[in-house]
Amino acid sequence: MIKEKKEGNRRKKQKEGKRRKKRKRRKKGIKKERKKERKKRRRRKKKTKKKKKKNNNNRSLP
Repeated sequence: MIKEKKEGNRRKKQKEGKRRKKRKRRKKGIKKERKKERKKRRRRKKKTKKKKKKNNNNRSLP
């Protein structure tokens, strides 16, 4: 008679954790998609780039 190996409590807990992680990841994916859509809907005003001041220390001395 072959004895079946009993699944340890620790292994069970690990599996449960993995399942929870996967569910969380799935939820995160949904959240990300929603965030992307929201961003597309709310187009931000473009910021104008500030002009850099010209360096003037190379001018000839009087």
